[in-house]
Amino acid sequence: MNFISHYYLDGEDGNPYYNFGLILPDLMSIQKRGWKVTDSDHLSSISEYDIQILKGVLQHYELDALFHQSNFFTKHTKYIKSLFKVTQIETERNRKHFLSHILLELVIDRVIIKNEEHILDLFYKDLDQVDIIKIGELFHREDPELIKSFCNFFDKFRSKRYLYKYTSNEAIIFVLNKVLERVGLPIFNEVQILEKLDESITITEQYIDNHYDSIWALRNPLKE
Repeated sequence: MNFISHYYLDGEDGNPYYNFGLILPDLMSIQKRGWKVTDSDHLSSISEYDIQILKGVLQHYELDALFHQSNFFTKHTKYIKSLFKVTQIETERNRKHFLSHILLELVIDRVIIKNEEHILDLFYKDLDQVDIIKIGELFHREDPELIKSFCNFFDKFRSKRYLYKYTSNEAIIFVLNKVLERVGLPIFNEVQILEKLDESITITEQYIDNHYDSIWALRNPLKE
């Protein structure tokens, strides 16, 4: 799942370092593909800040595993792949599932943002309370230059408030293309295909919005 989905489903009021941990794996993967926080051998020596972050990270991994094995994920990625076919978006076979996966996560975030008033304000308020200098113990075995680069990246991420742009199809396409670039797959750049992708995003949003209660039900199945 993506940033706001993790915050919406597992966020805790008044616990900004834990909430930062909820999105940290995705931030790290943007900075360096395959980079993960998994080292808990030195827990006795890390700060309370890092303990809260690590709890959030573990919750992130748990929710991702739950999401990717859920009927919700299977049903909605299948729908998006069928939508690609209907709108005649030409995609390579090996990226069709990948694209439907990424688009689903981005659109879920958008739908949550539109349905939950002030969620982005609260999200960024929490991130603004995180002192990035205090989390070094989690990265104690990493290259200092990588850590410095990540800290700079995180500061830009929270200061630019880019998630406010998720209500724009153009922003969703921009993120999709960035993800494709990172994994070495061709991006969407032909005008005709971009128009069809724009249409697909709008239809997907309407579809997910009609199943909005199912998002919350991923963590609260009795309310489904």
